[in-house]
Amino acid sequence: MEKNALSKIETHIQTMKTAHAALANTSDIDMLFQIIHRPGWTTLAEGSFLLAALESINTQTAQLAALRQNVLAAAQQVGAAQAAGV
Repeated sequence: MEKNALSKIETHIQTMKTAHAALANTSDIDMLFQIIHRPGWTTLAEGSFLLAALESINTQTAQLAALRQNVLAAAQQVGAAQAAGV
């Protein structure tokens, strides 16, 4: 693999690692729990939109976790000879 391509892959892996670590911070989620329990915090329609957004976030999170595992599994299947370009 070309050094430039490998460098780009490393950059993307590090960016992913940083972004996923930031997602582990749950202070915003804790705040959301507080907000939804306030009396009259939203209308029925707004609550429906929020529910749809949360369902989408959870679906995307599950898909992202599966994709990460699949990328790792695929990378592990590449043999040393193939990785070296032989």
